[in-house]
Amino acid sequence: MQLFRRFRKAVTGSGVMGVVRKKRWFISESEQRRIDKKKAIRRLRRKATISASKVTRNPGGGGGR
Repeated sequence: MQLFRRFRKAVTGSGVMGVVRKKRWFISESEQRRIDKKKAIRRLRRKATISASKVTRNPGGGGGR
């Protein structure tokens, strides 16, 4: 059982499963570019909404006293 746990931890940490999932089906280069572009747009939108919604605790800065 311990050996299996170590193996699973090593596989998860190395990122092998992500590669296996991506290579499960053939995706042409143009299709991959389109997917990557969509992911980038979504990532940027998410980052923009998160940074816009952050509320600072102490907007004046300073030490608090």
